[in-house]
Amino acid sequence: MTRSTNARIAGFTFFFYIAAGLSSLAVSNRAISGEGIAAKLASIAQHATDMRVIAVLTLLTSFCALVLGVTLYAITREQDPDLAMLALICRVVEGVNGATSLPRTLELLWLATATGANAPDTAAAHALGAFLLRGALASAQPSSPWPARSSPGSFCAAGWSPCHWPGSVSSRRC
Repeated sequence: MTRSTNARIAGFTFFFYIAAGLSSLAVSNRAISGEGIAAKLASIAQHATDMRVIAVLTLLTSFCALVLGVTLYAITREQDPDLAMLALICRVVEGVNGATSLPRTLELLWLATATGANAPDTAAAHALGAFLLRGALASAQPSSPWPARSSPGSFCAAGWSPCHWPGSVSSRRC
């Protein structure tokens, strides 16, 4: 393929990736709502179709990450092969990481909709729900190398700020 074809595919995939990711986040906010584990599981049971849509959108965003990795590698490998390979590896890891959250979404759906002999007892459902919802909420958050802190000064207190790195010129400001 030519560079311009790869660029077109990458551009379309970026837009589709953003649309699918934001749609998945919006649908998951609606489907997984409520205070407490029992309320969230009840909300998931009421929005079973939304949970299936989330699973499909998760699969699509994972595929988009892989397509972006390949097309961006094809575009940038002539300029800097090492950087192109690093970007490809990051996109592949992102796609695989997204795909590994897919079973958790389907497990939540099963747990919320299980009835009869297949349904776990209340205590087990609560424990499984707490475990699965913890992971589902963490995977819905954008990834970042920085720890989630409430105030900008806490970065400095935790030593995460670049101003605490050895040789930093701005170490006195923090």
